[in-house]
Amino acid sequence: MDKTYREKIDVKVAFESAMKRQTPIPSAVQEPTNAVPEPANIGPEVSSHIPDSSVKNNIRSLLRPVLRISARLARPIVRPILFRLRRYFLDELRRDLDNMHRESLGEMRSASEQIFVGVQRRLDATSANISAEIANSLGFLSQSPLTQGHEDYSALNARLERVEDYSALIARRFALNSGPDVIVRTVVGYVLCPSSDHALVTSLIEAGELETGTRLLIERLLKPGDTFVDVGANVGLHTLGAARTMEGKGEIVAFEPFGPTKQLLDRTLWMNGFSSMTKVHEAAVSNRSGSANLFLGPTSGHHSLTAIDVPEHLTETTAEVRIVTLDEVLDEGKSVDLIKIDVEGAELEVIQGAQSIIRNNPDIGLIVEFGPSHLKRAGHTSVGWISKFREMGFDYMAIHPQTGLLEYLSIAQMEAQDSVNLFFARAGSPLNERARAI
Repeated sequence: MDKTYREKIDVKVAFESAMKRQTPIPSAVQEPTNAVPEPANIGPEVSSHIPDSSVKNNIRSLLRPVLRISARLARPIVRPILFRLRRYFLDELRRDLDNMHRESLGEMRSASEQIFVGVQRRLDATSANISAEIANSLGFLSQSPLTQGHEDYSALNARLERVEDYSALIARRFALNSGPDVIVRTVVGYVLCPSSDHALVTSLIEAGELETGTRLLIERLLKPGDTFVDVGANVGLHTLGAARTMEGKGEIVAFEPFGPTKQLLDRTLWMNGFSSMTKVHEAAVSNRSGSANLFLGPTSGHHSLTAIDVPEHLTETTAEVRIVTLDEVLDEGKSVDLIKIDVEGAELEVIQGAQSIIRNNPDIGLIVEFGPSHLKRAGHTSVGWISKFREMGFDYMAIHPQTGLLEYLSIAQMEAQDSVNLFFARAGSPLNERARAI
């Protein structure tokens, strides 16, 4: 049989033989994966030239450290080159993105400004419409009877509150016959009145007091520790009101010339617990010392040192009384805060007899009755009467008869009334500031 002999390795045949050796031979029993199949139909010349796998592994193990060292050495050189290449390719894209971002922000800002301007215009238009509607409504209301109705309601509400207060007082008010005297429970406390003075008793039962506004002003001006002088105290309504406001602390000097009324005043102060702080003088106050006839009126509050018309039913028309001045009764240099004067037309005489007191107390306040008929009977004119107070530096304000608030009235306005109580004080005095701040 002819045989073919090869003098060198056929590369094609060698690779095919190697592929055949690596391909597993199918069999019923799975051979281990590590088994290397026997080469088939390869001659001894070819098999002797095929490299063993261990040789490949050795070559790999030798090349691996060399490659690592080469990569480590090449890294500092290659990395900057790669970064520059990346920056070169990405810079243009980044610039495009930045331009697109700026354009988008500009468009958004422009759109926001347009929206804001539109909303602001609508708000301004809406606000103008609302303001116009409110102005029209207010104009209508100011011309409608509702405003007047509201003012009337406010005034009525204030009156109703006073009615409620008075109702509560009336529910507790009573008059008790005590022989020749009558005990009446008033706003300021228990007051003794002569049983023959029907006008006084009925007035106190009906209203609970006399001269509400003056009493309220006295209570607002005085404080504990002050000194109050009551010239023409009568049954003591203002004396008692001042004592309650001062809480029993301070001093009250009262003058009542008519003996029977002075005795009632003493007992009234004792009943209410204020006799220790009050000194009552049975004397009329004027610009001189001595005695004079006191003309008795139909009610205890109308007695006067000047002649008056006496009703025919009165059996006693005059009484001799002692006359004093404030300067002689009050200690020189004594501090006085407030003087109330109600002497039926003899007010200027009281002031003339109190020059030292008024001069030594620049912050003093005066509450004086202005009665046109009394002044006429005493021979004084309204203008001359007011000017005497102004010469001493006093300004006047009228006392509201119900609220006690101060208001300015001209002389003509005061002359149109039967009687007005005035508050006199010097400008800048604490008492004047306190009275006007109310």
